[in-house]
Amino acid sequence: IEVKMIGLADKLSNMRDINRDYPLEGEKFWNRFRMKDKEIIGWYYKGVRDALYDTFKDEPVFKEYIELIKKNFE
Repeated sequence: IEVKMIGLADKLSNMRDINRDYPLEGEKFWNRFRMKDKEIIGWYYKGVRDALYDTFKDEPVFKEYIELIKKNFE
């Protein structure tokens, strides 16, 4: 569970950065990433969400992560 917690903390931090910077930079923001494709990046973060769901579904930080994914990728 500790490894999953670290993973969630890292991905939540990334999603907070995306949420902060994407509205300011627009679509050129995605050039920061190796894949540079918003759909692929979104697919990755959604996959992490799905993998961690059973473990953290009731945790406020996980709910924040889900909301940030919805806001930026759906």
